[in-house]
Amino acid sequence: MYQFLRFVPQGIQNIGVDVLLGLMMKRNPGIVDRLDQLEGKVFLFDAHDIAKRYFLHVRSGRLAVGPAVEKPDVSMHGEIGTLLSLLRKRTDADSAFFTRKLKLEGDVKTSVYFKNVLE
Repeated sequence: MYQFLRFVPQGIQNIGVDVLLGLMMKRNPGIVDRLDQLEGKVFLFDAHDIAKRYFLHVRSGRLAVGPAVEKPDVSMHGEIGTLLSLLRKRTDADSAFFTRKLKLEGDVKTSVYFKNVLE
């Protein structure tokens, strides 16, 4: 369904993901308060089915797409549909993990806290 994204330049996709994150935070103002605990952390969403990577940075109570880093705090690997469903709160992170639709690597404590923020 999302295979066309393989051909959309990364910079344009980053803008789209940034807008989606902004809408998510606007609809859920409590997220901003809870992001304080994650200040300075970087999360990688690796959408292997479309060969795109999104680095999400937590800065000043905001989650935004930022530059690539060599070693993110948490890496999440899955299909773009799974990643978008997580951001739109249509998929539970635990369910995605246990059904192997989502693979996590990195700091476990940070990943659990991030999951709780998204939920």
